Amino acid sequence: MEKIFCSICNKFTNHEILSGHEKEFIDKSGEAPGWSIKWEIVQCKGCDMLAGREVKTYEFDWDPKTEKHKEYVTLYPKRGDNILQVKDFLSLPTAIRSIYQESIDCYNNESNILCAGGLRAILEGICKEFSILNGLVEENKSGVLQTVRKRNLQGKIAGLYEKGLLTAHHANILHDHRYIGNEALHELKKPSKQELCIAIEIIEHTLESLFEFSGKAQRFRDIRTKPLIDDTKEKPIS
Repeated sequence: MEKIFCSICNKFTNHEILSGHEKEFIDKSGEAPGWSIKWEIVQCKGCDMLAGREVKTYEFDWDPKTEKHKEYVTLYPKRGDNILQVKDFLSLPTAIRSIYQESIDCYNNESNILCAGGLRAILEGICKEFSILNGLVEENKSGVLQTVRKRNLQGKIAGLYEKGLLTAHHANILHDHRYIGNEALHELKKPSKQELCIAIEIIEHTLESLFEFSGKAQRFRDIRTKPLIDDTKEKPIS
């Protein structure tokens, strides 16, 4: 048994090693140190989820305290308490799903600027999906508050509100959200992991609200309107 972080249980759990294969690499000339790599299929004993594990050891990397070689472990799919998992949205358009998955990959691989750009692209994709081209935005020009229709992302988010797809509060949150993408793409400002984690939560909530909610509502209506089958009635013998 090995203690490994399980992305389903969201904690370290006991894992059983189901199978494995190990290969050693030895330099016969003796000029380079040897190393080994081991591939394993492991199974969580809490939820039964399967995962891959790669374990590398190097001849020179000996720990005198444990009297063992230090192990360098990589899990597949990648996981850990600081790793985000892609949520299973069932009703997302293909293009938006692809950008969302790539954004999560960027977050998990420390590509913060690209992640922020991906989150901004998701907002653009949402507006495109609902054919939102512009929206009314208040601007302060020379001390005078004016309402103008704009075609940039700020205007499109306002357009989502005008179309009744977002509440005013939700739209204002997304206005704050788009600044992360703007700063990353236009100013090459790298957002923190904490900022991105919250931004991803906001995007996921938005996707749930705009796409998953309607899909679940339709499935609920389908179930309610489906004729009930009475199993108590006698069936004719054929």
